[in-house]
Amino acid sequence: MNSEPPVPDDAATTPSTSPRPPFGVNLFFRIAAGLVLVFVITIFALIAILFGDPAAPVAKWLDQHGMRLIVGEMCAILVTGALAMTIDRWQALRADSSTGRELPGE
Repeated sequence: MNSEPPVPDDAATTPSTSPRPPFGVNLFFRIAAGLVLVFVITIFALIAILFGDPAAPVAKWLDQHGMRLIVGEMCAILVTGALAMTIDRWQALRADSSTGRELPGE
């Protein structure tokens, strides 16, 4: 005595309706994520030198070059993030033009 309704045979073999992306995560997203990690570590290091020995070589170097390092990392994150989003959009448009679909907002 099964109370569940019968399932048609083709329902079990029908693939999922959610489309899979035709391409993987592009390299610039991974680079941007790595740069964000380095940025966060740099911020923590700059905070740590406030509580550490100011005569330490690393503390002196960060004290002299810390802001330039932060600005450089921010610029690198912005550039790689913009490249990642641009390439991702370009790949999505190219994939959708080959299938004949239109993306929302076009």
